[in-house]
Amino acid sequence: MAGQKKFGTFSGVLTPSLLTILGVIMYMRLGSVVGNATGIFQVILIIVFAHLISITTGLSVSSIATDKKIDKGGIYYMLTRSLGLPIGGAIGLTIFIATAFSIALYLIGFSESIIPVINEDWATGGISTNKLRLFGSLALLVVLIIAYISTNFALKIQYVILGLIVLSLGSIFLGSSKGLKVGSDILESPSFATLFGLFFPAVTGFTAGVAMSGDLKNPKISIPWGTMLSISIGLSVYLILSVFIYYNIDSQFLKTNNNVLIEFGAVPFLVLCGVWGATLSSALGGILGGPRILQAMSLDNITPKFFAKESGSNKEPRNALFLTFFIAEIGILIGELNVIAELVAMFYMAAYLFINLSCFLEQWSSPDFRPKFKIPLWISLLGSIATLLLMIQLNLGATLVAVLFMLIFWFWLSKKDLVLGTGDVWLSVWNSVVKTGLKNIQKKTIHKRNWQPNILLFSGNTSNRPHLIEFGKNIIGRTGMVSNFDLIETKSAKVLFPKADQNLKDDLIKDDSIFHRKLYCQNIFKGIETIATTYGFSGVEPNTVLMGWAKNTKNPIWFGEMTQKLKDLDYNILYLDYDLKKGFGNYNKIDLWWTAFDKENELSLQLIKFLRSSARWKKASLKIYYVNSEKTNSKDIISRMKTIIDKKRMVADLKVINNFQDQKNINEYIKIKSHHADIILMKLPKLNPGKEKQFINYSNDLFGQIGSALFLEASKSFIDNSKIDVHLKTISKPSNPLELETHNNSIVKTFDQNFDDQISLWQKEFEKINQSFISKIQSSVLSFEEYYINVFNNKNLINELTKHLYNTEMVQTVADNLENNMALNIKEYFYSINKFLSTFNDKINFNYSLSFLDSQYLTSSVYNDKIRSKINKNLSSDKSVKLVIPIVKLFEHYLKSQFVNQFTDVLKTFGNIHVKYINQYKEFINQNSKNEILPFLETVNKEIFSNLSKELNLLVSKLINAIVKDIGEKNVKIISEDREENFDPKDYNKKWNIVESYPEGLAKNVFIFHNLKVLYCSSSILQNISNNQVDHFSIVMKEKVFSPIEKILNACSKKLKLKEPSKIDHWISQLEVDYNSLKISINDNTWQINYEDIFNKFPEEIKVYSSEAINYFYNSQNNLLEKEYNLKNSLQYIYNEKIIFPIINLIDQHEKWVQKELESLISSYKLVSFTLANQEEKDLLKDSKKKLLNTMELFNQNLSQKIDRFISFLDDLKVEINKFNDHQFLMLNESKKIIQLNPKDNSVFNFEKIQNFTSEKFLSFIDMLTVEDKVSYHQSKKDKINLIREFVEKKVPSSKSISDIPKLYLQLFSNDTKPNAFFSDFISKKVSTITNAISNREDSDQNIIIVSGEPNSGKSYIINKVMKTLNYKNCYELDIPNNFIKSSNEIKFAKLLHPVNQSNSQKLVFKDLEKGSMVFLNNFELWWRKSKMGFNNVKTWIEIFKKYHNQLIFVIELNPVFKKQLLSNTDLDNLVLKYIHSLSFSKKQLEKIVDYKNNLAAVEIFNKGIKVNFSNSFRSVLNFKNIHSEVSGNIGWFNHLWISSLTKIDDDFLDFSYDYDLTFPYVFSNKELLILLQFYYHKKINLKNLKEYFDEKLELNINEHISMFKAENILITQGFYTEINPYLIKDLLHYFKNKNLI
Repeated sequence: MAGQKKFGTFSGVLTPSLLTILGVIMYMRLGSVVGNATGIFQVILIIVFAHLISITTGLSVSSIATDKKIDKGGIYYMLTRSLGLPIGGAIGLTIFIATAFSIALYLIGFSESIIPVINEDWATGGISTNKLRLFGSLALLVVLIIAYISTNFALKIQYVILGLIVLSLGSIFLGSSKGLKVGSDILESPSFATLFGLFFPAVTGFTAGVAMSGDLKNPKISIPWGTMLSISIGLSVYLILSVFIYYNIDSQFLKTNNNVLIEFGAVPFLVLCGVWGATLSSALGGILGGPRILQAMSLDNITPKFFAKESGSNKEPRNALFLTFFIAEIGILIGELNVIAELVAMFYMAAYLFINLSCFLEQWSSPDFRPKFKIPLWISLLGSIATLLLMIQLNLGATLVAVLFMLIFWFWLSKKDLVLGTGDVWLSVWNSVVKTGLKNIQKKTIHKRNWQPNILLFSGNTSNRPHLIEFGKNIIGRTGMVSNFDLIETKSAKVLFPKADQNLKDDLIKDDSIFHRKLYCQNIFKGIETIATTYGFSGVEPNTVLMGWAKNTKNPIWFGEMTQKLKDLDYNILYLDYDLKKGFGNYNKIDLWWTAFDKENELSLQLIKFLRSSARWKKASLKIYYVNSEKTNSKDIISRMKTIIDKKRMVADLKVINNFQDQKNINEYIKIKSHHADIILMKLPKLNPGKEKQFINYSNDLFGQIGSALFLEASKSFIDNSKIDVHLKTISKPSNPLELETHNNSIVKTFDQNFDDQISLWQKEFEKINQSFISKIQSSVLSFEEYYINVFNNKNLINELTKHLYNTEMVQTVADNLENNMALNIKEYFYSINKFLSTFNDKINFNYSLSFLDSQYLTSSVYNDKIRSKINKNLSSDKSVKLVIPIVKLFEHYLKSQFVNQFTDVLKTFGNIHVKYINQYKEFINQNSKNEILPFLETVNKEIFSNLSKELNLLVSKLINAIVKDIGEKNVKIISEDREENFDPKDYNKKWNIVESYPEGLAKNVFIFHNLKVLYCSSSILQNISNNQVDHFSIVMKEKVFSPIEKILNACSKKLKLKEPSKIDHWISQLEVDYNSLKISINDNTWQINYEDIFNKFPEEIKVYSSEAINYFYNSQNNLLEKEYNLKNSLQYIYNEKIIFPIINLIDQHEKWVQKELESLISSYKLVSFTLANQEEKDLLKDSKKKLLNTMELFNQNLSQKIDRFISFLDDLKVEINKFNDHQFLMLNESKKIIQLNPKDNSVFNFEKIQNFTSEKFLSFIDMLTVEDKVSYHQSKKDKINLIREFVEKKVPSSKSISDIPKLYLQLFSNDTKPNAFFSDFISKKVSTITNAISNREDSDQNIIIVSGEPNSGKSYIINKVMKTLNYKNCYELDIPNNFIKSSNEIKFAKLLHPVNQSNSQKLVFKDLEKGSMVFLNNFELWWRKSKMGFNNVKTWIEIFKKYHNQLIFVIELNPVFKKQLLSNTDLDNLVLKYIHSLSFSKKQLEKIVDYKNNLAAVEIFNKGIKVNFSNSFRSVLNFKNIHSEVSGNIGWFNHLWISSLTKIDDDFLDFSYDYDLTFPYVFSNKELLILLQFYYHKKINLKNLKEYFDEKLELNINEHISMFKAENILITQGFYTEINPYLIKDLLHYFKNKNLI
């Protein structure tokens, strides 16, 4: 067959590109552009700028084409090999669609031009859409036929078209303007952007030749030369033609007639032929290029492979061609293509953008980019920017739609995980970006606000310690980094890090947010030191080391040295001790422990801030404990802690534990206070050399009693908080605007003796008026004082609340009296002042002297300077100037303008009596004092009225001094007249109204503070009942929980010497009774005192001031807004939330703890009983008793710890109770809802059960839909033995892995377990069926019970349980002969007969057995051979069955295959009384069994590092549905699967991991299968008799195959018999079934 036709530069690139460039735009739109331009220079600018994009893109294409091999797909191929398949594929898809639609555009244009030529009438009034569709479809069909014939034929036609275009251009250049007509094709608002958009499609055709890249002889030469030549020729033609028509055709024709060039041509038909040729050639270029793009995408698996198929001698992509035709036809049928045309243009321009971008990125970053055609870097960048700006400028909407399409395609392709063997440019790009970023980071110093963890994580075995990965990710924030090193210690390594084993990626980790390395090293600790010393580079040096706590380290000294080394390297050190049982709890409680203000404070808070920004920890609360061992004031510590927390903008609960007396180790407090925390952070204690082991053991003791914890040590980069000075802000008292420098009652001396004497008299008279006012107020306060005495003298707060504080009539009377008396006293006070002023002379003489004017209290002024001048000019001896002063006007002014304001402030001193009284009341209630309150109230009165007297007298002094100051500084005559003239009565009335309203506010405050008394009285009652409740709860817990547990433990210690299983079982029963009674006593609610009657006595609502209002009461006494406070509901809420609910939660915790401890204790006893019944090995029995003893000791320790924590809990409740009468606390804890006392809502529980059930069923349905066929046939050419060995190693546990599993746990999964209460529950129906069949048999001839089932499915257990149920009375069994009995008879069989559990010491015969006796035939399949004469023994047995059908009952145990053969080949069915099939355990039963065994042996199971919660009703980490499906409900297979899937994590911690997709390799020959099948049929075979099982005519090489099976552990030998490895039975059975052998 001839090879594919290849094309050169001219035919393959230049011609198709040039034909597309010199297209319809040149004939139909260039004239409009030239005519509407402002001048020839604008035309040239438009053409040059448009070609700027085509030239830059063409240069980029040329550069890329000369670097890489260019195959099918053109632009698509270039982009994918540079930018990758997702981006390149998205552009490729859009280009393909755009190319297909562009064919429709060209052919619609062709139809528009050819229809009028065929028939002018068809064009009259506009061409109809249907005609366009018809002629467009016909033209498309012609183009399809040309392309289908061959590409070669299509390209040859293009030569003809090129000739027509040349002739048409000649016709235009030889044309004339005569006969041109003005048309109607007018552009509205022809701006530069509009004209540019009109012309730009003309330059987009240069990529037509690139699409033919797969059909070119030499793409590296043809593409750059052909592309650049076509662009150059096109630019030249457009420039020359534009200049020509600009100067030869009038603009009026150019602006209005799109056909002007056709009419201008010397031969118009030639021009018209050029138009047709241009449209057809463009369509032909599209239909040639589009399929090749689709073909290339199909080769890259982006689109279906169907479109990659090649046809014909030239390997044409005809399937892709037909799809292109179909899409183009859709475009033609749409008809209206304006919107599509704009989108097509945008798709092409997006391609140009990415071509330029690709070239730029390759040049900038790729070391592999070495093109022969080199261009400057800025050209590609310029092309990218210009294209992007042009897209936005031309049509923003179309640009956004095009981008949306590409994003959708990109997202879809990204999900397909497509990979190119050639790679792409992005790795180089990221390398360049990273390098540049690192250089910039290196230049700058990291500020503490920008600090983030750059963590070196040493995870050990990642699969077993995913919590370290999780925690590392949680503390790095948004921009931190984690580098995880999985170090594997290999002692055989000759160097620290063997080079060949470095940089192995961890296949288990698929998280891109962490950098992973798996390294082999000689020594773990030295490996960590070396990595910490060398890893990292400038700019992103690691600053933090995170690793697991060295709980089980064998080298504590090395651990200590490593820690010191990390400190010396100035790392932040984080040692995480992860609690495998608790994990990170609910991720909502963080406890932080401080012992000093140091740099660890800053690190810990920074880590917590990052931790709480993670999704899992975002709702976590923070509690900070400070252990104060230095006798520092607790308030100062709290203040300093609050300052640190506030700076971090964090919220935390701050606690100080004073330890300066007890001097306990901090660990003791942590055990008691933080046992419920989900993670605990604390400073890493100092590691003293030589004491590393003691420190680790002591820390292990702490970690064993709390949850997950983090030791931390901060580097020197963190601030030492001990050096921070804490400055507490104080609020300064507001200054009085009229207060003079003097703060006492002294009057400024004027040195005018008469005037000084006069004002002294005035002062004394004013003070008398003041004293009279105060005396009257004192009298009015007596009823208020008496009211307080009455409400307090009754020491019974409940009575006080109901009898006195509820007496609002008395409060109203007190308030009314106080208001009326105060109003009257104020009125009389100002009346007395005015009456006193009326005795004054209006004017008074005043002698100015230099002594007065020079007084320090006066300020120099123009007026006193004049007076001073007059005095100096005075020749008299007294050196003074006498003037008349309008004294009354001065007094009146200051009384009205300032004294009234200041008087209101003075009254506040009296109003503050409310605060003083209420504080005294509150203090007395808290102290529960027996003293009378009257003396204390009188002390308050004395203080209040003393201050009031001082303030009033000071006010008088200020008044007189203000007048003196006016006399000394101003012309009082003039200013008095001015003041009178400017006096504003409204302003004065406002001030006076404030004074007059004061009594009303005073009375209102009586009510509000009365309500505060109600509040404090009620909260004190709440304190009392809360303390009573806590004390009562303490007594109940001690009597009903702690004391009974102590008695149980004491009794257990006396039962340690029990040796008989029956006595142990009896003691277990007693323990279970004690446990149940203890559960009842815990939940009997006797701990709770009913205070409902007291809560009912609290008022529903009261009006009070907020805490802020109380704090600012002195300054705003009459302007405060009261608020409604829901007293009853709030106090009930506080009581329930702070006392009852914590107690209920504690009871719940203790109930779970008691359940866990007692179940563990009972399980330990059951384990001893189980071991006694099933094991003869003394060491195992010793281990079980040791485990029991350890359980008891741990229970005792935990009890002691629980009591300590309980005492701490009570102390915390007492601290909380002390807050109950704090005003701010009460306001913050207001509640409008009635709170139920019982937080356990059964309806919620039921809903959760329904929700979990629904979710379980839904997930089961999903599992059903996603079941995969696990049968896979190996067609690999690998060696058969290697495949078998690899499978067996994964399925059969090694002796080491078995030895790692605790023996006490291992024995629980033995298939030879004797009947016990737990397992018997599962088979009770089966046993009942057998016993009922026996008892109901009567005289039936049927005397056989068949128990069948797959190997290890529990058949023997059912039979043993039946024997035990019958107490072994008249129960007999037969020993299986070691050799096959060839000549069988009843006598030979009887020799093997003996009673159950007894040896064959006496000879028995069947006929002598008592009627109704039962004979058990286990492993009945061993009595036959699948060979000649192999059924003789079975026939003998059938004869025996028939012979003794009235005397004996036979119970036969066998597998299903042999059962089927028996029933098919004998009449045994007539003798069968009952068929019993071994139990198939359900998914839930298997899960229950494992959970029971785990509890029995106190073993915790994990899966991929996550603890398996078997009690979770929703769905545990393990999918037991898959496990159940794997073992088909067979309990024996399940036991083997379970044990083989366990690996040791730690003592009593095992990890379960199973590969559900692993199947037995299908590599056995038919002969090998036949041999193995015999072992399945007969369960076990004596190899000496092996030949008896096979036909002698078969040449099987049995011994050779048997040797291979044994060598590969498929067969194992026990005693005389060889059998299939029990771990492989189920897999081989599936193998047999899939081969249709069974």
